[in-house]
Amino acid sequence: MKRFPPLCLLPVAALLVLTALNVAAKCGTRALPDEPAQPPAKSDPADVNPAVNDTDKFAWEAFVKINQAAKNGTNDTVWETWATDQDTFPAQPDPKKPPVWPGNAARKKNLQPSHQQIIRRKLLEASPHRLFLREIGRNAHPLPQIIEGGGEEVRRNKPDFDFIIKNNLWYLEGLQAAFKKGDPVVFPIPSIEIKAQWKPIADADKPRFHWNVDATGKLFGLVALHIMTKDLPNWVWATWEQVDNPDRCKILGCHDSFGVGKDGKVSPALQALFTQAGMGSEWGNYRLDGTQIEFTDSTGRPTLLGNSIIEAGFVQTSSCITCHARATFDATGNPLSIFRPDGQSYNGTPDPSWFFTTANPPRPLFLQSDFVWSFFLASPAKPTP
Repeated sequence: MKRFPPLCLLPVAALLVLTALNVAAKCGTRALPDEPAQPPAKSDPADVNPAVNDTDKFAWEAFVKINQAAKNGTNDTVWETWATDQDTFPAQPDPKKPPVWPGNAARKKNLQPSHQQIIRRKLLEASPHRLFLREIGRNAHPLPQIIEGGGEEVRRNKPDFDFIIKNNLWYLEGLQAAFKKGDPVVFPIPSIEIKAQWKPIADADKPRFHWNVDATGKLFGLVALHIMTKDLPNWVWATWEQVDNPDRCKILGCHDSFGVGKDGKVSPALQALFTQAGMGSEWGNYRLDGTQIEFTDSTGRPTLLGNSIIEAGFVQTSSCITCHARATFDATGNPLSIFRPDGQSYNGTPDPSWFFTTANPPRPLFLQSDFVWSFFLASPAKPTP
């Protein structure tokens, strides 16, 4: 694994990077308390950093790129051929047989209940939080459904997958060794991860949804999609919902300076992207809730970003970037808790005390996993016969 500056400098370095960028408050994020949306950024053909200067457009371009047809004989998009959490973190890992990239072959969906909603439910029921996280990783218990009949999947592209496998971060002992070594976990810039939520639909609903089927032939429609890309040091965060979701944008509002006009219709610029990519009319039924690239706005107020499906129950405090800043593992391979004790999301600037002791010099308590939560799924290596 590549050497990077000492772990104790990371929080300072991350803040310096954001300061150096001198990014104005983003219209795609929401600060506390409620505030009017900022004017949309003007696109500049010579812009060398669109992820910062025109984040909503950048997000839609990423959406279009990964939602193009996989052309594998199914209704799969490109991201639906990527590695799932189950592909990346096997229940019985064997270090001598690392996971292999699945390729473009068609595979039926194996949707799972939402891990974060399960964790939140267990937290509110006062279950031992860390124990439950590890139990999920080991698939020790069946997980109840959160959305009636629906399910979730988390997938990552090949640069992301290869980084995890190459650095032995796909099993518990590999995490423990990484913590002991102390090198920062830093994914390569091309890395992309998605989280998708699906619900059962009827054949008559197909025109309004991107749809697919599971191993039993059951028909599902895509209702929510998170995309995170490593184009910035703290990633770019964006979330979409199907336009018919009843609670879409009710709490935080919708913030999209590129894809949808004030009339609620798809903008000509976005339609041109859809047409150029050969995407069907169903994609016109998806809306960007917002984007996020900073912990706070220029006045220090927390930015918020949440999805009425994926963050159901804690949208009002949801901050993708702050929540994922807590994605970590300690000497045993266990992470920080995802939620506050009240089941709401952490937001705003990360607290160094989450990661370090107060000793001088500070001693690391948790190693950040570069905003990727899925490491808590890493299971102990299969015992050698």
